[in-house]
Amino acid sequence: MAINKSQKRLLILLGVVLAFAIFDFINNTDTYTSFYSSSQKKKKQAAATENVQKSFSKPLTRKSYVSEWGRDPFFKKVTTQVKKKRKKSRTAEQVLFLQAISYDGLNSVALINNNVCKTGDIIAGYRIVHISQQSVTVSDGKKQTTLKLAR
Repeated sequence: MAINKSQKRLLILLGVVLAFAIFDFINNTDTYTSFYSSSQKKKKQAAATENVQKSFSKPLTRKSYVSEWGRDPFFKKVTTQVKKKRKKSRTAEQVLFLQAISYDGLNSVALINNNVCKTGDIIAGYRIVHISQQSVTVSDGKKQTTLKLAR
């Protein structure tokens, strides 16, 4: 069986990596063995848990350093103001899309947001008040809005 040039290079590289691993293991045997022993592992976990509990039992304090030239520019002031997010009220033109009208006097229907609606129906919180040949009047109880057909 003949080994080509690239296989020889890989074999040499593998040998170097193996030699390094053996050298590292010999120099750090105590570290590797202590890692796998469970008694030391439990002691380390207990010590870490105790340190965490101590750090949480202390009250948090915030320090501001003032020197002769004034306040520390890197210290952030704590603000207690809460910004209220206001909901933007959407108008009927933004919520409702008039697609088509089938006008037949009192039996007229309109296609709004892919729904067939007649006078008196409620869609997206708006009541349909009147359907004419080119527009539909809707009301949210406070304000009436006219939706017109797009041309």
